[in-house]
Amino acid sequence: PTIGAASRISGVTPAAIIAILRYIKKNKNKKAA
Repeated sequence: PTIGAASRISGVTPAAIIAILRYIKKNKNKKAA
């Protein structure tokens, strides 16, 4: 699901979304499968 959908469904806070985005970016930089 999209970040917006996830925030609506699970009630994720904006801070948590930012943390998730940073985590995803780190994984993309590592190019992990």
